[in-house]
Amino acid sequence: MSPRRWDFVSKNRAAFSVKRICRVLGVSRSGYYQHRATADARAEPAVEEERTVSEIRQSPIRQWTEYPAKAP
Repeated sequence: MSPRRWDFVSKNRAAFSVKRICRVLGVSRSGYYQHRATADARAEPAVEEERTVSEIRQSPIRQWTEYPAKAP
């Protein structure tokens, strides 16, 4: 299911019932509530990845000159 449909339900649930919006869109209410319940779980890996990328960008980059030359 397209996340845009779930976003539409979330944005309009103050004006209309979730039941009515889901019926018009042809989606299940249980699917909408499952999407809401798992939103934090979907967002968590993205936050962790952003934190890791930030740490990598802040870490000093080793230069090849730091390694000793090989003996002939």
